Amino acid sequence: MLSSTPSDLDRSLPESERHSTASGAQMLAQNADPTVASVTKARLHLPYLDGIRALMALYVVHNHLLAAVGVPHTGFGWRPREIVQMFYQGHYAVSVFIVLSGYCLMLPVLRDNGTLRGGMIPFFKRRARRILPPYYAALVMAALILAVGWIFFKHPATEIVSPQGWALHLLLLHNLSWNDIYDYNGTLWSIATEWQIYFVFPYLFLPIWKRFGDAVLVVVSILLAAILVLPFPSIAKGCPWFVILFAFGMVAAKWSLAPAAWMKRIPWVWLGIALTLGMYLVIRLVPGFDWFTIYAVKGQVGWYQLSDIMFGAATFCFLLHGTWATREARPSKFVKVLSWRPLVFIGSFSYSLYLIHMPIQDIIINRVETLDLPRAVTYIGMTLLYMPLITLLAYGFYQLFEKPFIGAAKPKNKPTSA
Repeated sequence: MLSSTPSDLDRSLPESERHSTASGAQMLAQNADPTVASVTKARLHLPYLDGIRALMALYVVHNHLLAAVGVPHTGFGWRPREIVQMFYQGHYAVSVFIVLSGYCLMLPVLRDNGTLRGGMIPFFKRRARRILPPYYAALVMAALILAVGWIFFKHPATEIVSPQGWALHLLLLHNLSWNDIYDYNGTLWSIATEWQIYFVFPYLFLPIWKRFGDAVLVVVSILLAAILVLPFPSIAKGCPWFVILFAFGMVAAKWSLAPAAWMKRIPWVWLGIALTLGMYLVIRLVPGFDWFTIYAVKGQVGWYQLSDIMFGAATFCFLLHGTWATREARPSKFVKVLSWRPLVFIGSFSYSLYLIHMPIQDIIINRVETLDLPRAVTYIGMTLLYMPLITLLAYGFYQLFEKPFIGAAKPKNKPTSA
């Protein structure tokens, strides 16, 4: 994988400004305890981040495939129920993307002594150039696929002609609408949520972090989530509590590059595994803790937010372990697996894979259903044929609509306090 220049450290999912590389400088010390050290000036290569993105994107694709084929949560009868359930948790992959986003956007702030490179406006321009062209291309592609379905296969045309749905999607506000959030392309809601968090990052989170430190930042993120969710439960599908996960990523960036001595004594990877398994057991055993609870009652605010936070905390742990192991060249099976070249390659265009898979999958499934095959046969065939096909199509989409906008413009080197 090619190293990125300081201006284009972002190549995969929308949640991430690509920091598979991060050059050091001085860590910001205003808000840190005395254990905070300066980061080495040597370039730090973190391919395992792309490996995480690849696995999460492929997991989401497979989750949507299971649902589209109609594989019941209990399996086919010959597959244990709990194994199938493990592959029906694609929502939590989005939680990982949000933590990665906070992590990767915080790295250049740490590198530039607590400032946004070039100031606020260049930051938003970089984010818009990185996120929006592929997003709008995927939106248009989804609308065209819907139109084809309407013209040739007599599918309902309601979504195609909905002025409200179009307006909300164009403005990236559809995640706030209970009825429009999944129109056109069901994966686009998380792009809107992340886009909105981009405004929270420089205007609220960075000033709070610089003045009061990590703990207060996390507390403020929790309070902000409560302010958004409790009075407005109808926006719950858009997951406004993801601001907490973004804050986790910001703190993980600082801790991973400038750890205190006590941090290194904690087995973070095992803690992350324990949190992941614990979260899974809880959502299987405690009613109302699973993400799917949100669909029971419109606007219901339940315990499922905690499952997102638990998985975000697990991701926090994995990031600390992965970056420390990489920086110190320590053996780590976790890092070795995630740094596998095919995974890193897929991770480089995983944003495109995430964006386009669902509408293409829907139209293929619609045609396959006319064959009236057993669901098990459909699932196996789609897994063996569709998964490689959609990955190939995503790479083509990446070349056309994503790669040209990576590092397309060089910001002025004029740091301004964030």
